[in-house]
Amino acid sequence: MTSANAPSRRDALIVAAVAALLIVSPLGRHLIAYSGEARMALLARDMIERRVLFQAHVEGQLYRNKPPLYPWSIALASLPGGRVTAATAQVPVAIAAIATAVLTYLLGARLFGRRAGLWAGLMLTTGAAFFGHSQVLLPDMLVAAFTTAAAYAFWRYVSAPPGRRVPPIDRGAPVRPVRRPRPGQPDPRDQPRSPNP
Repeated sequence: MTSANAPSRRDALIVAAVAALLIVSPLGRHLIAYSGEARMALLARDMIERRVLFQAHVEGQLYRNKPPLYPWSIALASLPGGRVTAATAQVPVAIAAIATAVLTYLLGARLFGRRAGLWAGLMLTTGAAFFGHSQVLLPDMLVAAFTTAAAYAFWRYVSAPPGRRVPPIDRGAPVRPVRRPRPGQPDPRDQPRSPNP
């Protein structure tokens, strides 16, 4: 990797500052009108009030339709004040949007150079669709942040010199495909294993 492709802290801070200025300024002014947005805030409120993590209810019904990461993050942001508000429900989305913009800069800088990465992060931040999603209280922005982080981690792994790569899994553990026995044959997994010599 050349020095032109090495991300700079200054550029990352520029992208983060612009994203924070645009995304955080309307924090708490969003009217929760859509039932999907209200559902996530209600789940977080139920988690705080009943002190549960997995058995959250909405309108008296156990809710298991979506993973609880977003309601957990709303509940975490709401703990200092003790209650869920429109602002605390938007905090995880705002953090994820800022992280997505910074990760876009980092990935762009690694792939195409610092200048291209800076423009990519700034253009993403100022895009209408991205800004719109950063103001909606749905887990979409968290998905975008984790997806961008995965893409960046993947690129860092495949572009590292072979001697400096960190294996993504333990290569000492054998991975074998599971084969089902044919009808009438014994299952080899039920057979006792002989110790290795």
